[in-house]
Amino acid sequence: MDKAINAAWGRHGDDPEGVAAELPALVEGAESAPAVAGLLVHVLGEHLGRWDEGLALVARLTERFGAEDALRRSEATLKLASGDEEGGRAAIAACEAGEPGSNEARVLAVSAAAIAAHDQAAAAGAWLQRAVTLAEALADDDTAVRAVAITGNNLAVALEEKEDRSLAEDALLRASANTARAFWERAGTWMHIERAEYRLAKTHLALGDVARAAVHARACLEICGANDADALECVFGWEVVALAAAAGGDSDGAAIALGTIDALLLKLTESNRGWVGAEIDKLRAAVASA
Repeated sequence: MDKAINAAWGRHGDDPEGVAAELPALVEGAESAPAVAGLLVHVLGEHLGRWDEGLALVARLTERFGAEDALRRSEATLKLASGDEEGGRAAIAACEAGEPGSNEARVLAVSAAAIAAHDQAAAAGAWLQRAVTLAEALADDDTAVRAVAITGNNLAVALEEKEDRSLAEDALLRASANTARAFWERAGTWMHIERAEYRLAKTHLALGDVARAAVHARACLEICGANDADALECVFGWEVVALAAAAGGDSDGAAIALGTIDALLLKLTESNRGWVGAEIDKLRAAVASA
């Protein structure tokens, strides 16, 4: 069953409807609640906005496994995102474990991502900020700190790719990327921090702030250098350097970055070289059109 759940996670982005159709069977066959609960909240909530359907499956999991905190948080997320704030708060309050504020921060972070996907950027920004405020008071090893970091990153990725963002979505994009960087500083390794700098570079490029993008691209590379990062990690640091240089009209800088990437590609394994090469082809096209 774990393989089926992992496969569903792998396909959900391209086929959320298909994965949604499989969820009842995954719920019935689940050996534990959290993995499938996370999947159904993400697919039926963030992707499809089918809150009631998600709540019905969470209720079925609760019948099977009891009222675990993971299921209470899933229930709270779906209720909050659907507009049932009172029900969401009650589900949060029913959680039995964790420091004060930890469960609420986790729920608010996930709920922010869910409603942002349904054109509620202003409310999502407020919820994310509330999650940040709560998590700032928690110990670095609290699971909420990592959850806020993950949500910030995922929100930034989704919003960067969205066309015709509103002003509220631009503000949420900036806040999300900065949140990811701040909370990975607390919850992650040097690689999480380096990738958060990469994300900030991409975010500022998406927002048209080339100077800030270049600062974060260089920070990404500096962290790679300080930690003897492998060639694969460095490729993506040079990617954002190339993009920032091209966006700023520095064709020589972009060419140097692309040349460095070409040398790094030779150091990759054959399997990595295939998919990375395809990404670098897109980079070359982006640089050429800048």
